[in-house]
Amino acid sequence: MNAEEVSKRMLDLIGKIKTAEDISAKNLEIATGLKVYVNADNPGKYATGAKITDTWFFNIKVISGSKDGKASRLIFSFDDQTHSGADMTSICKVDFDAYKKRLTEFGFQSEPYYGEHNRLIYWNFSRGKVELQISIRGESDENVKHNCVSMIVIDV
Repeated sequence: MNAEEVSKRMLDLIGKIKTAEDISAKNLEIATGLKVYVNADNPGKYATGAKITDTWFFNIKVISGSKDGKASRLIFSFDDQTHSGADMTSICKVDFDAYKKRLTEFGFQSEPYYGEHNRLIYWNFSRGKVELQISIRGESDENVKHNCVSMIVIDV
């Protein structure tokens, strides 16, 4: 599976999320087409992922919420296995603008979240009880202004 396919599958999954059940291990397996590994000691934690290139992998992990109202959380990330701040060109075919456009089509509202010195930290997206934080970074040293998705945190 390449990064473009992974991004499209994640976006399709996000579009369907309305409740915590929508990010169950079974639904994650259906959405990704990959085996989901459930933690034997805590079935509320499960994950999947795969290699995209020699440098890049993607990972998805879920921590189910508790009965006392704590939200379930899904974390999707593109991970540089070299830990060198590698160029993201090979995984940025579906860039942040494409994610934002599709999420808006799904009915999500968005706003940037800024930190110290007015530095963009991430983008917030929300629809009903579903909240997303999308972290971005520049594609490469040569193309810093082309924003790529590096991580998505979804709370539902």
